[in-house]
This record gives sequence, C-alpha cells and structure tokens, in this order.
Amino acid sequence: MFAAKESYDRFGFARSYMTQPRLYLFGSVDSLLHADPHLFETLNALPFATFINIGLESFDPATLEHIGKPVTARKVGLAFDKMQSINRAFARIEMTGNFVMDDQLSPEHTQALLVLVRHRITHTLPKGSVYLSPLAFARPSREVLYDFYRLKTASRLPMFLYIIQRL
Repeated sequence: MFAAKESYDRFGFARSYMTQPRLYLFGSVDSLLHADPHLFETLNALPFATFINIGLESFDPATLEHIGKPVTARKVGLAFDKMQSINRAFARIEMTGNFVMDDQLSPEHTQALLVLVRHRITHTLPKGSVYLSPLAFARPSREVLYDFYRLKTASRLPMFLYIIQRL
C-alpha cells in the first residue's frame, strides 16, 4: 500500500492526462487464499484501477504434478472462486488468472479448465480475464490453437492467448 500511495504522489498521477491510473500486481494461489479480506477493501479505495493476476496454471491434478506446481487442484478451485467473488464485490479491482496449454497435456486438463470457465459461472462476465499460455515457446501448435478457440467460445469469462510467459 505504501508503494502504491507513494508512486501516485511522486509520479503526479492526480495531475496526469491519464484519467484512471492502473496498478498491476501478481500473486500465487496460496497468497490469494491467505490474503486478509481487508486487503481488497484497501486496494479498492486506492486511486487506481487494480489488476491482480494469479498463476493458477491448471485445475487438473495430473497437470499440476506434471508442471511441478506445488498446489492442489482443490486450492486452484478455491482461488478461482475467490477471484470471482472479489471481481463481483470490488468495482476497481479485476482478478485475472493464467493457465497453461500444451498439446502434450492430457485432455483432462482442458476439460477441467472448461469446468471453471463455463460450468462454475452462471452467465457471461466482463471481468476476470483468463490468459492461456502455451508451454512450448515456439509458435503454438494447430491443436493448441484449436483448444484455445474451443475454450474461448465456451468461456463465460474474457479469454486470451498469452504466448510470452515462461514458467
């Protein structure tokens, strides 16, 4: 909070042409699950539009194990649900999530992701973007692009392909 308030003053955002300065933060599943609810009230009161990206990676236990992500699918689901609650409760905060994609991952990975972005949400939402990042760093394969378009069409959240991330 100190850094955000200090940067707002020192960079003169109140006198800026920017009508809405933005604050970007990154977090983990565990940091989100252990965050004090008061934190989000405080962030929402700052003079920024705040975007917090959480590295969820997968809702499939086998994929989490394969990529060495030290969380359970249960925790990923709880974090995803908490993100949706925060997006509903706070007008100036948007929680977003990163997930991996790869044609070498099991079909269960894609099915589990579909459960989150389609079946756990009752209607289309404008906040809560989901970023899908291929594990292969070259051009995404045709199969990965097909899965992306299929997921994007089914998703009730904005969804984007993010090809510059490295785990």
